[in-house]
Amino acid sequence: MSADGTEQTFLTRGSSATWSPDGKNVAFHASASYHTQGITLPPIRTDPGAPTIDSDIFVANVYDVIAGAALPMNITNSLHMIEEDANWSPDGTKIVFTSDPVDDGLPGANYPAKEIFVINADGTGLTRLTFNTYEERAPAWSPDGSRIVFMCRIGDLLNPKKPAFEICVMDANGANLVQLTDNEVFDGTPNYSPDGQKILFQRPSGVGRVSPHPTLSLPFPQLFVVDADTTCNDALTPKCTCSAMLLGGFCETRLSTGNLESGPNFLGGQWGQLRVHK
Repeated sequence: MSADGTEQTFLTRGSSATWSPDGKNVAFHASASYHTQGITLPPIRTDPGAPTIDSDIFVANVYDVIAGAALPMNITNSLHMIEEDANWSPDGTKIVFTSDPVDDGLPGANYPAKEIFVINADGTGLTRLTFNTYEERAPAWSPDGSRIVFMCRIGDLLNPKKPAFEICVMDANGANLVQLTDNEVFDGTPNYSPDGQKILFQRPSGVGRVSPHPTLSLPFPQLFVVDADTTCNDALTPKCTCSAMLLGGFCETRLSTGNLESGPNFLGGQWGQLRVHK
């Protein structure tokens, strides 16, 4: 649809679509059965955009699909894996996503076998980036393509208050993982700022020391930003540090001040970009 909400046009069935940098294609996850047999399997969870048991990553040329000249292309086509959370690299050549076996899952909707993968936009070059025993979700590239930020259910699995999702970053090849937040609440849906200096994410209000807004007590998700050079380590005091703290500042800042009327925001925010057309 147009940015003002007009000209809404059906494209295809799927969830969590993301535009390619050139604005010609979208990547998304969808039930493979729908695109082969016209039958959509039920989602495995109740949250919005939850995948099906046969969820794969698809790429669709928007205008060709609308015109009937092409169909969405299944670029993962995996029989025993559930793929979701597609995100384009800044140069448009790769797509990062999460994948886990169909039999994965623990009580409390924890998926410890869910890992991060990257694949070329044409479906070649599948590469696994993470190898661990905790759940990752919602990977997103840094503007220069050198880093990937994501939600990481890192921590002590035996602690009833953990592992809550934290914000983590790593190199685009999966090396040098760094934890940016460390607490006992949900931190999720991270995205880099266009200059790569900050990361936008959501967290229930009333958690953490933030500036300039006073802490609220309402447990509704709010939008926060954290400095991209933050590092968290339980052995340090304070646990999380960044370059801004050297100048008396804070690593985190809350942006929104939601209330009972505005309600929660479970799907996260996106940074805007100014684009000048000549």
